[in-house]
Amino acid sequence: MTRLNYILDGLRELRANNWQAVGNWISISAYDAEGRGVSITTNGAGQGEFSDDYMQQYTGTCQFSICGWSDQRARRELRRRYDEMIERLRMKEEYNV
Repeated sequence: MTRLNYILDGLRELRANNWQAVGNWISISAYDAEGRGVSITTNGAGQGEFSDDYMQQYTGTCQFSICGWSDQRARRELRRRYDEMIERLRMKEEYNV
């Protein structure tokens, strides 16, 4: 299993602020040694899911929230997304899609 470096500062700041908004945006991420990574970007209240440039909303604020997440839960979700990304890359290479 590939070792990932997790950056969970935004989640920890939100938790320390009793799950009240902390700025405009929160991002948590995970990267491997080759620089491939995944991230989750939410509004400052930890709700909704947005593109890393904040220009697109993927999931509504009522449908997705990182509020209440432990570091372990965040690592699990980022690992799942990373594994899915690697599988998509593998399939793309294998089938020249």
